[in-house]
Amino acid sequence: MKKIISALLCLIAVLQVSAAELWPFAEVNNKLDLSVNAGYHFDSSVAVMGFGVTVKGIHLTIGGVGSCKLPDGTKPSGKNTASAMLQFGYQIPVIRQFRVIPVVGTAAIGKIVYDTEGQEFRSPDDPPKTRLDMKYRFDAGVHFVFNHKALIINAAITRYTVFGGIGIEF
Repeated sequence: MKKIISALLCLIAVLQVSAAELWPFAEVNNKLDLSVNAGYHFDSSVAVMGFGVTVKGIHLTIGGVGSCKLPDGTKPSGKNTASAMLQFGYQIPVIRQFRVIPVVGTAAIGKIVYDTEGQEFRSPDDPPKTRLDMKYRFDAGVHFVFNHKALIINAAITRYTVFGGIGIEF
């Protein structure tokens, strides 16, 4: 019986110590986090690159990639795709070393379109004009942030993107 009571007292002591470390909003959300991210857009198989910043717990990720290939200077190749993302969220620190950030925003994919209008008036050394034809969609997901001292490692998955990154905490 003494062993059971001792085990219960130890368990209660551990839970009290752990509870004090849970949800450290005041400590964690008073810092500045900066990160660089790279990943993949599910719909178009296009890369997504960007930057993330968290200030006072408010998180913003912005990024995208555009690619453009002109083999002869006139006709585009098949790799004329672009992606973009913009996400907002609020950081929820579970413990100091692990945070969850639910995010909402937009994810876009599209094509780089070559504008041939007025081409007869352009000089031969003028570069071709381009414009983006993007489809924007509502996107939501979650970021997971792991922290060790000043180093941040993050991973994110949303409806349309998956990416990871590395950063620093000030």
